[in-house]
Formats: sequence, C-alpha cells, structure tokens
Amino acid sequence: MKVTRASGGSPLDVVEKAENLLQEQVRLSKKQGEPKYDEVICVFDQDNQIKKYNEALTKAEKNNILAITSIPCFEIWFLLHCCNTSSPFSDCKQVCQKLESELKKLEILKSKEYYDKNNSDWYKILKPKLQDAIENAEKLDKYQEYNHENLNPSTKIHILVKKLQSQKDFQ
Repeated sequence: MKVTRASGGSPLDVVEKAENLLQEQVRLSKKQGEPKYDEVICVFDQDNQIKKYNEALTKAEKNNILAITSIPCFEIWFLLHCCNTSSPFSDCKQVCQKLESELKKLEILKSKEYYDKNNSDWYKILKPKLQDAIENAEKLDKYQEYNHENLNPSTKIHILVKKLQSQKDFQ
C-alpha cells in the first residue's frame, strides 16, 4: 500500500496527481517488470468547487480510479461519528459548526474549545466512534440512493475505511 498526498488543491488536482502516479507506475512496470498498483483511490471533497469536482469524477472514472468523495466537505465524515444526519449543509463552515456542537455534546471538546481542522489527532480521538460513523454513512448512502439530485450531504469514506480494515496491518 502506498499513500501519497496531493498537497491540497482542487478535486481535479488530486485526480491528476493520481493519474500521473499511475502512468509513472505503468512506465516502471514495463521497464523493470514491477507490478502495477492493484487499485488507485483518490479522496477529495466537493467544497463548493462543483465544476472541478465533476471534472475530477469524470477523469477518475475514465482512468479506473476509485473516487472517495464527500459533499460538501470531508468533515461530514467526522460528523457521522457523532450523529446520523441527512440534512443538507450550505458549505463546509456550516458542517464544522454542527460538528463542533456535536463534539461538545459528546464532551470530546470542552465548551471553550473549537474544532481545529489541522489537528492531526482526529483519527485517534474519533476512533472509538468509528463503527457509528460507518453505520451512519451506510444509512446516508441508502438515503441518497433515492435522492440523486442533491447528494448533500454524502460521503464515501466508509468504503475506504472498510477496505483498509480488511488489510491485516490496519490499526
């Protein structure tokens, strides 16, 4: 397994980085006989970049890259650790406000603390609620099956998590 960051940017930047890595691996495979990737997965959110988001989805599908997406933003996945919701959000700021409120209800954040997107400990903090998040994301998926016009909110992070859980070295 190889994990590579796309250093932010738009959803299209993320898919193009994966596409470049995939092409480089194919070149190396032909040259050195090393195996290709079994699967290429990109994680990105819409984050109100609808045109680039749609272009990224198209490019990912064309290149057989699995797109793990969240609408409107990645924080919807964190929110699903705290509660089940299918209510749409106008933007990521609104998701973060709801997330912060739910984290305070669960006493994960104290009353004077705020959600910090850059805190690298979120996985460790939220891990005890991981199964809740998976179940809530699956419920949201089922709800969205009948709501194709507006996939806000949605996330596919649970699909990636379940793939990783099937790996014996996933912690």
